[in-house]
Amino acid sequence: MQVAAEEPAVYKTIPQVEKAIAKLKKEMEKAAKALDFMEAARLRDQMFSLQAELKEMKN
Repeated sequence: MQVAAEEPAVYKTIPQVEKAIAKLKKEMEKAAKALDFMEAARLRDQMFSLQAELKEMKN
């Protein structure tokens, strides 16, 4: 399945980043349930990246 490339989102506030992480987690779980493990892994990696960004913002 090919997905159109999305522009990388830029999150400015901690609540925006937290909301994006929650959304990615739901999408990752949905992809895993659908057995689309490549997509789930891509979403997981994106979520981990945002979690690291969030940690930096809170420091």
